[in-house]
Amino acid sequence: MLLCAVGVKPAEAQRVVSVPVTLRVAPVLRVEEATSPEETARTAAYVEYRTLVRVSANLGYELRVSAAPEVAGPVLVRGAGGAFEASAPGTWVSVLRRARPCGGCAVEVVCRLPASAVRPAAVPLRFQLVGR
Repeated sequence: MLLCAVGVKPAEAQRVVSVPVTLRVAPVLRVEEATSPEETARTAAYVEYRTLVRVSANLGYELRVSAAPEVAGPVLVRGAGGAFEASAPGTWVSVLRRARPCGGCAVEVVCRLPASAVRPAAVPLRFQLVGR
């Protein structure tokens, strides 16, 4: 009844019509929090720490990590490929590449500091999210 009222014949109402639609969504890339570093291994050369980073993103993203400026000596960060990579302040290591959105996901970040370094009270890293 309504179809006839707007000029569409009942026979034509059975056709599927495609209409292009453009949606605009404001991207959200946010590091919500990072837990206190937890010691997971110790050798004569280094101490390994792990921290969980909670991420919110409504698009695919890459999580990058860099050593904090106050860290003395090299920091090794486990990269996306599983190998440890050297990081200095301003040098970013890709820790995770994710193609899909993630709301409130926890990402494990593992780093190694020289054994002579003082145990950090906070994570000695800076985090960066880049949209993909």
